[in-house]
Amino acid sequence: MSQDNPQTTPPPSPLPETERGSQTTSPPLRLGEGVGGGVVSPTLEKVTAAVLLLVVGSLGWILLAAASPEWADGAAGRIQVGIVLSLLTAALVLVSVVALLHTR
Repeated sequence: MSQDNPQTTPPPSPLPETERGSQTTSPPLRLGEGVGGGVVSPTLEKVTAAVLLLVVGSLGWILLAAASPEWADGAAGRIQVGIVLSLLTAALVLVSVVALLHTR
């Protein structure tokens, strides 16, 4: 019987100096930076979060007013509609700005 010697692939030679990675260290990333992420102001994110919470609260108010109209009859309907539309518009604009800043 003949003994088979498996052929082994020799290890690769090291990369030339020009193709090696950088030997210098990069500065640490700041908050909000990373792959595809720009710097967004923490204040802007907090304001956006607050407006989104107000939108959730206004949706709860709408559900509550629909369930018991006599309880929520204090404020005029036009004022309530204006407040909800203002909150939704502000939330849309703020979320769009934060998303845009995250992509830069």
